[in-house]
Amino acid sequence: MSDSVSDAQELEDQLWLSKSKLRPPTITSIILHRQRLMDKLIQAQDRPFSLITAPAGYGKSTLLAQWFNENNVDRRYCAWINLDESDAEPNQFLALIIIATGLSGLEMRQLSVLAEVGLVGTSLSYVLRRTADTIASSDRPVLLCLDDYHRVQCDEVDNILLELSQHTNDKLRICLSSRAALSPSLTNLILAADADSVEVNDLKFSEIEIRETFGNVLTEQEYQELQSRVEGWPVALQMAKLLVGNKSNNQSSISRLRGHTGHLETYLTDQVISNLNPELQDFVLFTSILDTFDADLADAVCKHDKSREYLRQLESLHALLVPIDEENRSFRYHLLFRECLNELLIRRHPAKYNDLHLRAATWLGTQRRTGEAVQHARHICAFDFWSELICNAGGWELVLFGGIGYLQGLLRQFPDQELVKYPRLQIAKSYLYLKSGDIRSARAYFDAACASDYFDNSNKNLMRDYVNIRVLLEAYEDEPLIDYDNEFLEQTSQTEQLEDPITRGVVQASIVSRHIAFGEFEKAKEVALASARSMREGNSILGLNYSLIHIGLCAFYSGDYRNAVANYRQAEEMADDNFGADSGLKAATTVHYSALKFWKNDIELLEGTEFETAVMQICEFDGWFEAYAVGFDALFHDALYDRNFERANRYIEIMRKTGTERGVERMVAIADSFELTNLLVNNNLRVAAILYEEVKKYNAPNPGKLHTPTWIVRMYAGLASCRYLLKVGETRSALRIAQSLRLIVSGIDANFFMIRCLLNLALCLDHAKRRKEAVDCVVTALELAAPSEIIQPFRSPSSVRLLRSTRGRLRNEIDKILVTNFLSDILTSGEKNTSILSDRELQVLDELSFGKSNKEIAYSLDMTDNTVKFHLKNIFNKLKVSRRIQAVAVAKEQQLID
Repeated sequence: MSDSVSDAQELEDQLWLSKSKLRPPTITSIILHRQRLMDKLIQAQDRPFSLITAPAGYGKSTLLAQWFNENNVDRRYCAWINLDESDAEPNQFLALIIIATGLSGLEMRQLSVLAEVGLVGTSLSYVLRRTADTIASSDRPVLLCLDDYHRVQCDEVDNILLELSQHTNDKLRICLSSRAALSPSLTNLILAADADSVEVNDLKFSEIEIRETFGNVLTEQEYQELQSRVEGWPVALQMAKLLVGNKSNNQSSISRLRGHTGHLETYLTDQVISNLNPELQDFVLFTSILDTFDADLADAVCKHDKSREYLRQLESLHALLVPIDEENRSFRYHLLFRECLNELLIRRHPAKYNDLHLRAATWLGTQRRTGEAVQHARHICAFDFWSELICNAGGWELVLFGGIGYLQGLLRQFPDQELVKYPRLQIAKSYLYLKSGDIRSARAYFDAACASDYFDNSNKNLMRDYVNIRVLLEAYEDEPLIDYDNEFLEQTSQTEQLEDPITRGVVQASIVSRHIAFGEFEKAKEVALASARSMREGNSILGLNYSLIHIGLCAFYSGDYRNAVANYRQAEEMADDNFGADSGLKAATTVHYSALKFWKNDIELLEGTEFETAVMQICEFDGWFEAYAVGFDALFHDALYDRNFERANRYIEIMRKTGTERGVERMVAIADSFELTNLLVNNNLRVAAILYEEVKKYNAPNPGKLHTPTWIVRMYAGLASCRYLLKVGETRSALRIAQSLRLIVSGIDANFFMIRCLLNLALCLDHAKRRKEAVDCVVTALELAAPSEIIQPFRSPSSVRLLRSTRGRLRNEIDKILVTNFLSDILTSGEKNTSILSDRELQVLDELSFGKSNKEIAYSLDMTDNTVKFHLKNIFNKLKVSRRIQAVAVAKEQQLID
């Protein structure tokens, strides 16, 4: 691994933004405090928007900074953002708002953690809603100042501001400056009296303000001349303030001023720059390529060590060279002055222009300020150096240290036509697409990198990247992962690449998924623990988080629920602390942990809950087969148990859509099985018969192979097929499949699924009038579930009927007291309308629904014939019926039985 990624702490300190973006310019004492404009803003301070719009040089940023300082007291939280073109990306724009608001003092909780990685892999609308809710619940108002909004304005960014303004309970006030006219959506706010506007005519200096600015240094004639020349244009007045005074040439200086930009360059050149000595002229020209700078950066660009002295000598430039910190160590030029200097630099020193940017990029790169360095490399199209900066920073591995947003920013605007020359960058971009859920684009970039004429398989760094991303890509695509003939992982595990702990951890994680796919849980757990050790060695919190999820899943499926809970809980805490409550990693953790809690009946999975949101998030962004299977298994069965068939069907459609778009065929197969189940519960036998022909294909065994990647597909398909076959009266066929499923699951020690397969087998046996064997299966399932209280598989009405019969069997078996108590808990939590019918009456009614005679019911429930007659009499009275068939019909209508 390169030195640049060997120290995880240093990487964690790197952000995708410069903190200088979040500080207003320093207001010097020589700048006039314009109370007239302050009063205008104060009068509208209860409105959600204030708009400061004017061309360059009208003091928009200065006024906005003064308004910020005016409000930056205990009564408001004040946030500031200096915007540039790169911030037009919606995720980055919202992330800036979150970070700036957090710096203002408002506690943004986990949103701040998420924003610092650029909101990558999250739902923008969800984070926007969370941000609005946080601001709305603030203990005092929030002022958000956005400088140079014209550099980012687009529909997506406008909509973010509009959404925030509309959903923050009047707690947010947005004040923005812009050179350009605003979009109709924002302009309409003014017409609706929801915004206040400060425009050109407001920003022009009045005669009184001009006199206040210059005091007594000008004669009356000079005042009149000055006012007529500058037409109130603030930047021209700032120029005049630098050059006029108690001297004889005031009139000459004033005569060169004009109230528009056309003459400004000439004026600045003649009146400001030409008055500097040659060394200072070169200094301001050379440093004009920098957005912000301090003496050290200026020294690197100018190739000398005199910058501190030069900056001291330039203090007289006042508003043209603006300090951006209280210590006066960092500076920026007034934008118009900088534009003028840039034009002059290109004319005077055209050969130096690219070299100056390269010097800046080089120095910033050595300071690990890679984002700023990339801006300079991008400006001069220095693609080789741009690529080198990204690779030295860590390339795709930045993601493993929480830098996915940082990497996205470094690669943004790198032209695709140039990217083909840099396979490592193509591979990094492939990984970004992979984490954002666009598997096809990820594959396209990866394949393009491998096919490139620039792909050098003797380059160790490139080959390490190749191994990592191929392994991850194939795991997400699923098909290569479950291909019997895929020897790539085995071959890779023997290569020198695994000397690198991160690569070793990634390969091991993929092997874990392969073992799980083949039902080899003990092997999976062993390798998952090794993967966690590798990730710890490589200092990747992200990688370690995923390893803990894998360990938890192995324990969950194997029935080691206590170990599963411990690993999931640790993964959830780490994801919260390091990546934010709405991160893709937190979503994946929530899916696994909440699914386990659902099966234990510890949480409810209603629509719109955190669990459903997390499942939808992994479908949109960073998800893989096991995460989908775990999540939708819980969601679908919860909807089914609650008879919310519309919700169940919606989950099926999302499963099928996600599986199809991402090429995960196992996902589509499970969706088919769930749909068949849903149709059967709805008694839609005609459509179910058609779908059964597709689902039954998944039941075909793989001869000679116990461990097969189709085991989980066969299990879900088998459960649905058994339900269908019982429904159409083919009990023998259903029983054969149920017995086969039990053998498959017992062969891989998947105890969680064994509970469900045993209940399915019990149902088939009961339909075959083999009640004793059915109850034996239920008892075995209860013994597996009782230690960790896995309740949910027993919630279906068909299971409840068998549970009632089982309770009668267990009543006298003292050695099974724990199982008996667990069974009572299940029946208590799942019983319906117990005030109408007793437990024994429900058991009799269940048996009656199968058309059994009194004698057959008595045999099944260990009762006498007279006791059955007694219960039937009570049932008829309570349900207000007189015949057996009527009792069954009313009971089904009231959902007392299935």
